[in-house]
Amino acid sequence: MVGVTANGGTSGSLQILDAKRDLRNNVENTRTSFSISGYSSGYPNLILNFPSEIAGYVYSNTLGDVQIINYGTESATGSAGTFPARSTSIAVPPTFGHVYSAEEGAGLLGIIDKTTGGTYALNLPNVFQVVVNQGDTVILAMVRNSNSLYRVIKLNASQYTTSTAAIAAIGAVDCQPFNLPIYCVIPVNTGSNTSAFDRPAGAYFSLDGNTVYVLNCGAECGGTTSSITYLLPGALQVNSYTNSTVPAQQNPNAFSSNLPVPGGVTTAVSDGNNLYVAGQQRQPDGLFAGNLSIISLATNAVTSTVSISDGTHTKILFADDNTLWIGSQLCATGEPRGPCRPADRNRPGHRPERQLQLPHPRGSAVGFHRGQRIHRSCGHTERNVAGRRPLPQHEPEPVLLWRPDRPLLGPGLPQGLHRLRWTGPRLQHYGRLRDQQRQCYRSGNSARRCLPGRCHRRSQLRV
Repeated sequence: MVGVTANGGTSGSLQILDAKRDLRNNVENTRTSFSISGYSSGYPNLILNFPSEIAGYVYSNTLGDVQIINYGTESATGSAGTFPARSTSIAVPPTFGHVYSAEEGAGLLGIIDKTTGGTYALNLPNVFQVVVNQGDTVILAMVRNSNSLYRVIKLNASQYTTSTAAIAAIGAVDCQPFNLPIYCVIPVNTGSNTSAFDRPAGAYFSLDGNTVYVLNCGAECGGTTSSITYLLPGALQVNSYTNSTVPAQQNPNAFSSNLPVPGGVTTAVSDGNNLYVAGQQRQPDGLFAGNLSIISLATNAVTSTVSISDGTHTKILFADDNTLWIGSQLCATGEPRGPCRPADRNRPGHRPERQLQLPHPRGSAVGFHRGQRIHRSCGHTERNVAGRRPLPQHEPEPVLLWRPDRPLLGPGLPQGLHRLRWTGPRLQHYGRLRDQQRQCYRSGNSARRCLPGRCHRRSQLRV
């Protein structure tokens, strides 16, 4: 399912693609397209997919509404709610009991309680990210340019008569509604560890539900040190608040440990044995370089770091054929954009980069086998990611194709679909898409690059 925007964002649709055959039409070509019936909200820029369920949620950046999509009937079945301001982040648990929204422009943390039908807007200035675990029991919110992390708690019925009384009693940032408040947002308690967070940008929940990994962006977001902070989910439960006069019992200490990750941290995914995190590291020249860091969950240590594309890494996921895909925004502005050195291009054994930059300056992706060797352009750096088998030479290389006629899935990203597919011989054919970037690439045994300071068409490149 792909979101499509029309008429300058005032209207939109949801198109259905045949992912196996890579078609918009049917095999017989008697129908040119398929779509979700009943959906027309403008700029559907976020799709929340639940593979094990028969329903999904789609957020409209124009209307601010969240529509429910029934996969079985391929139709929109109604609205899950509407938020008063534009959302920078939406979180929906698989239980579908709530919808959470971070509305940075208005400084609101929105909650739609589908069990009661109530909608609440908690004041939390500069909130830009919200996450929820699968059980809908831990809700965390991140604030822009801050070293604090916040969580949502649900008060007991009629526990406080007004939100003013609740805020004064528990030290909350805000509680809503004003009369007989139900929800509050409070800082996460880390005990004596006052520097537990450094520009937190997100969180990832372990597969067994026993750990919360807070992603500290660090220097990439204006802070100091990128790291992973381990929290105890039992101390973050939305219903764990007690009416005690002892602060430690009201808001228990959730801190467990902290692990510095020099390569940078903005997104993460786990396979149960390792935690894969992507981010950027500041270089001596002031530019940022992208890295994939692999953390062993058995030893809680960084075991490997692999150089990848720069940019703000916002997507990371496992795919078929034992592959891992990473997506980034605002790429080609950091260290990998610099010109190639002749010594690197002529070094024996140097091979082309297994990565294709998008022609649009705001998006890129890279894909590789978790056991293959990764080759960075303008350098002979190759590492085995996870100790698994290298990628054989005869296997297809991952290529990212640019489709400007289709929109991209994900909030805040430019229109135009970033479509992932595998191909081998087509790598050279689509090499022209990289001509707009100031980076080198190789074709066979020859090397080509753009003239310094300018980007040219393929016919204007020089060897």
